[in-house]
Amino acid sequence: MSNWFDVDKDGLAKLLDARGKAFIIYELVQNAWDTDAKRVEIHLEKIPGTPKARLKVIDDDPEGFKDFTHAWTLYAESTKKGDPTKRGLFNEGEKMVLALCYTATISTTKGTVTFDGKGRKHSKRTTKSGSCFEAVLRLNQEEFDECCAAIGRLIPPPGVTTYFNREKLQERKVLASFEATLATTKSDENGVVRPSKKATTVHVVAAAEGETPSIYEMGIPIVETGDKWHIDVQQRVPLNRDRDNVTPAYLRHVRTLVLNAMHGEIGADEASSDWVRQGLGDKSVEKDAFEDIMVKRYGENASIYDPSDIESNGTRQSKGHTVVGGRSLSREEHANNRRFGTLLPSGRLSPTPVPFHEGGDDLIVMERDSYTNGIIEVAKFAKWLGENAVDSRTEVIIANDPGWGFNACYGKGELTLNYAALGHDFFHEGITAKIIQLLIHEFAHHYAANHLSEAYHEACCKIGGVVAMLALDNPEKFR
Repeated sequence: MSNWFDVDKDGLAKLLDARGKAFIIYELVQNAWDTDAKRVEIHLEKIPGTPKARLKVIDDDPEGFKDFTHAWTLYAESTKKGDPTKRGLFNEGEKMVLALCYTATISTTKGTVTFDGKGRKHSKRTTKSGSCFEAVLRLNQEEFDECCAAIGRLIPPPGVTTYFNREKLQERKVLASFEATLATTKSDENGVVRPSKKATTVHVVAAAEGETPSIYEMGIPIVETGDKWHIDVQQRVPLNRDRDNVTPAYLRHVRTLVLNAMHGEIGADEASSDWVRQGLGDKSVEKDAFEDIMVKRYGENASIYDPSDIESNGTRQSKGHTVVGGRSLSREEHANNRRFGTLLPSGRLSPTPVPFHEGGDDLIVMERDSYTNGIIEVAKFAKWLGENAVDSRTEVIIANDPGWGFNACYGKGELTLNYAALGHDFFHEGITAKIIQLLIHEFAHHYAANHLSEAYHEACCKIGGVVAMLALDNPEKFR
């Protein structure tokens, strides 16, 4: 073994202080959980009147350390590298903990090693099974409380009973589990650690009161997310060198998988949260999840703002439906919305009448020589009213198109009345209030397109007043 390097224990301790002291517990516990142990005990007690504490972690693994030298050798070739279902990777856990200890003893089936101010000392004393890590470490009251809280956040794996100060850590309720292929790390045939992908199980776990939902690596919390639940990945999670964060891509993918599995448990008040929106923008989000969240965010019958049919947006709002503005969705959410066809443009759902079919096909128009006397009289009255009420030379077209779906439309001096929609009686009962009402409605579009605008309201009032005066001056036109 090369002895090229020395490690300054105090210098390493200063670097580790920035990570907080909870990692001490996690490093030791994860090493115990990675064995064949069935019972793990954690003991932590403050030494009164000092900024110190006693720590003991015991496991009952029958074999103990596979290689006793790994207790003090940093970066020795780890037996865990090739197995993504093991938590450790660089064989540094106990060594990092030792940097923060005044004294420490590691006892195992292969022997005992003690660390104190004089250095490292070996003895042949062994345990019958398992390993025991005992230490006195620097831990003020605030750090002690932090470590106790950290132990409470652990999720013990099935089959491994774990105790803290003789009290059993409670198993957590798994709300859902699903299989997924996720990024991980493992060593190749040469022992070089490389990125990899592997199928694994992911558990969604309820967060206890006061806990910040986090990503867990096989029961060990590693990254706080602030989402709704804990996400416990049952294989090694690819982390940065300080083991305190994942890549944005990994976080986004995991959030999307959770959204797909748990969207039914997300309330309307949570549907716009950052993590949900991130999942909605991912390509792996499922249609059911996307549609469910859209309904919870915007309600039933919502539509996308339609710049090609401005009036349709107001029409949708007048019916109590939400019109979603273009900037309300991210670019990725827009892409998935188009892919699933979830929120349609307002103009598709409540199109504004135009004198042609969607796609530009012409209307079916009645030939003038087939007009009845009733149709002729209504057309003649409409033309006269348009010229007098809005001072517009009005061309009147009678369509007979059952597939058009509108009663009438007006634009640029052209009024189209649909016989198929209005019906026979509309044209053959004389000049009725129903006819005048429709004409006022249509001619108001001479001044404003949007039915809900103040300008359109004013136009209706203005034309209504003019029609009243025209009726007084020309009563014969209204009979």
